[in-house]
Amino acid sequence: MNTLYPAIFEAQEPSGFFVHFVDIPEAITQGETIDECLFNGAEVLSLVVQEYLDSGREIPLPTANVPAAHYIAPDARRPFSG
Repeated sequence: MNTLYPAIFEAQEPSGFFVHFVDIPEAITQGETIDECLFNGAEVLSLVVQEYLDSGREIPLPTANVPAAHYIAPDARRPFSG
């Protein structure tokens, strides 16, 4: 089972999207396409979750039912330590 975190994609001018996570404010990224944002979102989410683990911070639970959010899981292939 994947843990999915809500991410908000905000369209930018002249193109692309700014991506931020509702529950993990340090996880921000961008992309030119939705697919690129999903990929970059999983990557940055994985890095920030690893930093939370390394520093002993509690990892927040994801918020459910966020309107217009894209739900993204941390990269399961990334070996987390902690």
